[in-house]
Amino acid sequence: MKYLGKLFDGLFDRIFVLVVALAFAQLPQIMDLYVAALTGAQHEASIAVKEYEAAANKGGKDLETYIQKHETNSDGDFQETGKVMRNQVRRYENYTTALAAFREAGPFTRWIVFLRHYQQDLLQKIDLKPGVPIHAEGIFYTLLGLLIGVLVYHFVIRLPVQKIFGVKK
Repeated sequence: MKYLGKLFDGLFDRIFVLVVALAFAQLPQIMDLYVAALTGAQHEASIAVKEYEAAANKGGKDLETYIQKHETNSDGDFQETGKVMRNQVRRYENYTTALAAFREAGPFTRWIVFLRHYQQDLLQKIDLKPGVPIHAEGIFYTLLGLLIGVLVYHFVIRLPVQKIFGVKK
């Protein structure tokens, strides 16, 4: 029975670490697809903002004044339109900031930018087809996944189980 436990532990730890490494290997592709979705969202938002700016310019106003005029109008419909415009401008600015951060980040620091600028709705728009990357960034994240997998297995799974059941390897 002890042999079976060691066999299971030896097999489980390798499978666990491999799964974690393969999950981490997907990160470069996920980030690339996320940037593509972010680029599309930023472009779409820019079209709306340009239309708002053109409408403001027709009336001799800048965009901020135009939005404020809508927000402070006594008609509730215009107030709602002002809120919509304000939110669209804010989204455009957020998307633009995030894209600039991704462009400035190196391949090994993009994950920090991803975590900082992550938006669930954009991530849900990507169509991930898992693969095994063979470029430097993919190898880096795969090795990082191996390391994290070993550490998580050892400290979060193996040691607590050994303490609970009094098993020593």
